[in-house]
Amino acid sequence: MTPKLVSRAATALTALLLAACSTPRLPSQPEAPLPERWQATLPHGGDVRQLADWWRGFDDPLLAELVMRAQASSPTLAQSLARIAHARAELRGAQSLRWPTANLTAQAQRASNAGSFVPSTQSSAAVDASWEVDLFGGTRAQVAAAQARSERAGLDWHSARISLAADVAATYVSLRSCEAQRGVNDADALSQQQSAALTRDKVRVGFEAPANGALADGAAADAGNRAIAQRADCEVLLRSLSVLSGPSVADLRTRLAARTAQLPQPVAFAVSILPTQLLAQRPDIAAAERDLVAAAADVGVADAARYPRLSFGGNLGVAGLRVGGRTTDGNTWGFGPALTLPLFDGGQRAANQAASLARYDEARAALDGRL
Repeated sequence: MTPKLVSRAATALTALLLAACSTPRLPSQPEAPLPERWQATLPHGGDVRQLADWWRGFDDPLLAELVMRAQASSPTLAQSLARIAHARAELRGAQSLRWPTANLTAQAQRASNAGSFVPSTQSSAAVDASWEVDLFGGTRAQVAAAQARSERAGLDWHSARISLAADVAATYVSLRSCEAQRGVNDADALSQQQSAALTRDKVRVGFEAPANGALADGAAADAGNRAIAQRADCEVLLRSLSVLSGPSVADLRTRLAARTAQLPQPVAFAVSILPTQLLAQRPDIAAAERDLVAAAADVGVADAARYPRLSFGGNLGVAGLRVGGRTTDGNTWGFGPALTLPLFDGGQRAANQAASLARYDEARAALDGRL
């Protein structure tokens, strides 16, 4: 290629680059529809002990113990922890894009060519390095999206542990309420049986009509059936609590016997501001906020892919050939920039940008629906 053609090509590339730079771009971080000074915080300050202390505020220590045991053995929480590790690994991967990459390649070969009885030894080693300049913020947007998703994974873990604690507590309270109702039904069944026995005695001596005796027997049977059904409901709740919290049914039954039919009572607490303070403690609200931030960053990633990419690369190598006791050295090196201009991709980049905008609108609507 002649110097004149090289000059024209460089001029054309510069014009394309300047045109791309002048094209209006979407904001990489669109503003979220949040109230003024909104900040979604971690539930209980992100401290597991604070959640445990809250359940210890009830006058029933067994409730707090079951909540803690459930969280220690829950497969759902284990999955959430694995997702946190995965999200943090992806964040480290995104952050690594900011730095150059380097690779070392070394090889050695012993060979004998056809027609030659003298074997040769060939060896080489080379270092290749490259670094892409983040001209249009694509890498920064990737890091921002990965950071938001990492925070979202942590919020999912908090949400899972709070939901699990709530499930354990709700089942525990339902069981205690069921025990209280079971006592009422058992007492009613016993009373109806006694009334039916007295009515049968009256029928036998002629003081009551046989129809009244039959009605009393029916009422006693109905009360007995209600008592049996109530005991079955309590047994189902007992087994559900065993599955949630971990202890065996027999062990749990023994430990529950000390406070049969007694509902746990919380200590008095006050909420100074409603509803913003409560919303700020909901991990699903904070997670939706992080989803919106990640979706906004994805818009920036898709937008940056539409523009030129500038990178620098270089290599340094040493090589040697030894034949018949003589060694020939051959060292190489190279360094220079590379500019990649997107010309035609069949609309793939535009489609990716449209998809990222749709995901942003979805995330924004999801957050609006929770506020």
